[in-house]
Amino acid sequence: MKKQQKNLYITLFVLGVILLVSGFLIISEDYSNISGLCIGIGIGLMAMSFSNLVINNYYQKRPVLKRQNEINSKDERNTTITNRAKAKAFDWTIRLLIVFPFLLIFFKSPLWMIFSVIGIYLLGFSIQVFYTIRFNNEM
Repeated sequence: MKKQQKNLYITLFVLGVILLVSGFLIISEDYSNISGLCIGIGIGLMAMSFSNLVINNYYQKRPVLKRQNEINSKDERNTTITNRAKAKAFDWTIRLLIVFPFLLIFFKSPLWMIFSVIGIYLLGFSIQVFYTIRFNNEM
């Protein structure tokens, strides 16, 4: 691992600790949203930085395994499998997003929540149509 990259992960880890501690120190009821945001971002930064440091340290000791992993990630078969899995996951997400607004209506949720879910569904469907047209033009 490059020293610059290692320093970046260490800096992000320290920033995560600072955000986590500051989130716990904000006790006021008025700033509870900011407190939760600091705690969430802090834990996320800490976890990401720590995992990247551990993974890079592991690969630094095993360069053959790192090379094999890079080859596998660029393999056409693995890429196709990953893309098919993403497509199936998107299909299931769209199906759930169709049902979710009805559940929100059933539980008498605010109208903005219902419209937000419908907006996310329409955004996903629009992106799918966009890429379908784009890929049809490319091929």
